[in-house]
Amino acid sequence: MLNLFITGKCNLNCDYCFVSSDFREDLQSDRFEILLSWLEETRTPTLAILGGEPTLHPDLLRYLEALAECGVGPVLFTNALFPESMAKPLAELAFNIVVNYNGPEMYGREAWLRRERNMGSLLGFGGKVTCSKNFAPGHLEYGYLIEGANRFGVKTIRYDLSRPRADGQNAHFIEARDSSENVSGPFSHNGAGNNGLKLAAKTLASFARDSAGAGIATGLDCCLSPCLFSEQDLADLKAISYPFEGTCRPSLDILPDLSVLHCWPLKSLSVPKVTDFDSELDLMGHMAGLALSLRREARSGCGNCGVPPSACQGGCLALAQMESEAVRGSDIRDGSSRARGASASGSIENGFCENGFCENDSCEGASCASGSIESGFCENGSCEISSCENNSCESGFHPDNSPANPSAGTPHD
Repeated sequence: MLNLFITGKCNLNCDYCFVSSDFREDLQSDRFEILLSWLEETRTPTLAILGGEPTLHPDLLRYLEALAECGVGPVLFTNALFPESMAKPLAELAFNIVVNYNGPEMYGREAWLRRERNMGSLLGFGGKVTCSKNFAPGHLEYGYLIEGANRFGVKTIRYDLSRPRADGQNAHFIEARDSSENVSGPFSHNGAGNNGLKLAAKTLASFARDSAGAGIATGLDCCLSPCLFSEQDLADLKAISYPFEGTCRPSLDILPDLSVLHCWPLKSLSVPKVTDFDSELDLMGHMAGLALSLRREARSGCGNCGVPPSACQGGCLALAQMESEAVRGSDIRDGSSRARGASASGSIENGFCENGFCENDSCEGASCASGSIESGFCENGSCEISSCENNSCESGFHPDNSPANPSAGTPHD
């Protein structure tokens, strides 16, 4: 599902938020109309509406109505602190309303009570409501969430671990590599101790079991490494929490200028305009190609666990990027050259051309056989002689915004 961020303004200041702190722009009407035409032409079935806090956008209700009229089901993500007068039109216009149900430590009394009143009103007006929680350092308690969902009759909860902001300056968990044991040795960003991430993973499993016992379905928003969990916890999560995956797909976050990010934590992977693509699938394939080298980075720190890349990418790609940037920064400071997977001459290792250009299995110049590759991937990440001909990548990934095979399936590795 595509995600449209219509405003950067917010009336909360959650310490785990992964949206960049300098994002304050609103989606203007002229750009919304351009996007709406594209959504209709591409027959996009649903669109998530986010922020910031989207209910602070003055044109939100008009946007929701326009989306519904052209056959796009809007899914609204909100903290439910909007004026009570908005509850009825939101319930009528939104296909689903996902309420961020933080714990009481995140609110003052009046804000907590307003959210509770608005939850009741949304449901009273016939709205479909899903609860949501981001498990973050200092925010692992979930009893209040299950109690609230039961009280309101909400039967689904979306959940995730907090993910890093692009600058790393939010409350999130970090996966550190313990090379002596060849397993992930977790610790938390805000000093919760060396067992922070393992405790969080155990908490997620307990949360999923307790929710299932209360008749509530749970859905994991992004991927988690299987090695974080005990065998029993992993088996339980796969059985009762959908979907549990070890690999992620591009989030496809659309900004008010209609540019698209792979996801906010990976905002460096982006394209200028969503409307340059023929479909959501077309965009998904292109973004997946941009992330191929990062997937290799994420896997490079793992031990020989036997789990294939198709089942686990080695953790959050944003964390892999942060680690890689830290290594490169260290290289610059000490004058060394230790880029992963590349020799001093720029040769290709394990079928990957990290520098963006491949010719006869070596990274040099600016050509791949007779075609030019500018975005750093060729033949689904495998550099072969003449594998990209005449600027047409047969695998469906192409450096310009028109993949040669738009019908190719979405990559999952």
